[in-house]
Amino acid sequence: MKIKIILLLFVALLFISCGDNSSNDAIENNTTIEDNVTVIVVEPFLFKTGQTESYYGSDDGYYHYGASREYVKVNSTVEEKTKGLIWQDDSAVSEKTFTRDEAYNYCLSLTIDGNSDWRLPTLQEQFALINYSSSSPALDSSFESTVDRYYWSSTICAVCAGLSFATSEKTGIFQRWDNSNEFQARCVSGDTTLEGSYNRDSSAEVVLDSNRKLMWQDGSSLEMQKQRNFEESILYCESLDLSGYTDWRLPSIIELRSIYDFTGTSSALNLNFVEVDGEYWSSTTSAEDTSKAWSADFYKALSNTRNKTNNIYTRCVRAVE
Repeated sequence: MKIKIILLLFVALLFISCGDNSSNDAIENNTTIEDNVTVIVVEPFLFKTGQTESYYGSDDGYYHYGASREYVKVNSTVEEKTKGLIWQDDSAVSEKTFTRDEAYNYCLSLTIDGNSDWRLPTLQEQFALINYSSSSPALDSSFESTVDRYYWSSTICAVCAGLSFATSEKTGIFQRWDNSNEFQARCVSGDTTLEGSYNRDSSAEVVLDSNRKLMWQDGSSLEMQKQRNFEESILYCESLDLSGYTDWRLPSIIELRSIYDFTGTSSALNLNFVEVDGEYWSSTTSAEDTSKAWSADFYKALSNTRNKTNNIYTRCVRAVE
């Protein structure tokens, strides 16, 4: 009798153990199973901004939405493990200056640690490099070589007479410059395919970016044409009911900058969008001055910080599967 009891207890424990393993497998596969309902977790394509502190309600620090970054210093480079880009980080990054064309050719001819597959980064890649929770520099602590100057990108500004863009690693601000200016260069290796894939639904007044799994508000309604301050913009997006969805929010600065298209000659907004009113709020607070937040101007092809009390436009976003 004792042997039978021991065997029954062993079978029961084995059954419980197997049940626990199946639950763990579900969690590891990004699904939660409860009452036979499976919830799919959307894997973000764009990075988090790095901002974790919330300054008002449902802002960037509250949602902290996006893919996590993981940087690792390896000899004279820094590798971003999530997307696979490798960034130059030797002394030349802070010591050498170039015109825009010189910087472009310099990266193509560069060899570091046996790697000769280098190029000048696009502006979108520079956007993804910036950590918006810090400044001076606005980079991950893995980077050792940087100076308070602008760094050339490979992106040309068609809407501003062929000027080229460069980004400040101190603040995250980017500007348009004549190609003859002498700035720094931080070369990159690898390809993350950061471009969006857009499809506009005019009847629903939304634009879907299927690559980045984001849906954008876009229409000619009077509500989109209103100007609001930072807090009002957050509240507007949180209360928005559009196209049958109520999970809208104010986009982070990385998300908002993702819909730039610098090849157009009438604006710097992707051509699938029809509502272009100029400057729009992001939900990301400035790391240098928390009374300011980041914005993006699609007419002037610029992005800067504005006082949160200023009134500019609002474009909401939501994540999709």
